[in-house]
Amino acid sequence: MPEGTRKRYVERAGSDAFDLSKPSESRRRLPEAARDLWWVLQQFRSTEAQRLESYGLLKRVFEDHVEVVTTPDTEDAIQIREPSEVSCESVQNPSDPDASYNARRGQGYRAQVMETYCQSGESTAQTQPDLITHVSLTPMTRHDGQELGQALDDLRERDVPLTEVVADSHYGAQGNLEEAHDKGVDVVAPVLTAKGRKQGKLTLEQFDVDTNGCVRACPKGASPVRASRSTRKIEVSFRRAICEGCEQLARCPVRLEGARARMQYTAERVRIRIRRLQQESSEFKERYRWRAGIEATMSRLKHQMRLSYLRVRGRPSVKYAVFLRALGLNICRCAATLQAA
Repeated sequence: MPEGTRKRYVERAGSDAFDLSKPSESRRRLPEAARDLWWVLQQFRSTEAQRLESYGLLKRVFEDHVEVVTTPDTEDAIQIREPSEVSCESVQNPSDPDASYNARRGQGYRAQVMETYCQSGESTAQTQPDLITHVSLTPMTRHDGQELGQALDDLRERDVPLTEVVADSHYGAQGNLEEAHDKGVDVVAPVLTAKGRKQGKLTLEQFDVDTNGCVRACPKGASPVRASRSTRKIEVSFRRAICEGCEQLARCPVRLEGARARMQYTAERVRIRIRRLQQESSEFKERYRWRAGIEATMSRLKHQMRLSYLRVRGRPSVKYAVFLRALGLNICRCAATLQAA
């Protein structure tokens, strides 16, 4: 390798060393690093080195963050990809190539945890500890809602009895509810607040809807003049003159078109409306309040079992450590229950 390249990355000495660059100079040094990386990949492409794990990692870093622009008139140009063009599954740390990125939580992995819970009060909890029954390690790029089905399959394969799951709204998608119902499990999860509600607008929950999903009256009591239902959408129309004089028009989802004010929504939106109204009932709140216990469990895993301070890297090692810490917490809870008895 050229002596200048070797000094920048191997000896790490002098003002040319890459890791001694100031943060303000990083944008200037990145193209230089990309050209050096491209040279290394081309230099060892047809040698024994291309079978090394380190060579594969260098190639992955280059493909994730750099683009080679080929033109017929000039030589290949090396361009650094914009941050928005770099996938969250790209290499975040060469020492841990399995880690991924999440804008909210940063770099690393995400652990999914399921545990039992007691509904009979403190006396029952003293004789029957809450135990972690499922643990999985997922990338930071994978949504929580995608993990429910795999968790149910894992419990069924290990013959863990399960009839009800209390989870947050991320697991409460309609597809998850239907999949769990087919497996004999009832999922108790709220629905996310409607986007319009967050913006101060009127939503379908504030309209009077019949059993077929058609609006019977708006929040101000006006009835539609026409309603139709198809396989994809439901449409209701109000008199334009009435809607134009309403003080809630700016917040209302209707659209003024011609002589009428039209409103469209889907059958799926009607099902979500029913769930949002049901979750305001005292019965739902009583069933759902037990989910708060998992927050304490996650806190104990992070701090008491030091899950937030792992000293290992790589998915296999991280997964092994997560499972051992969950097992350790179960042992602590069983010991506390035996001591109390």
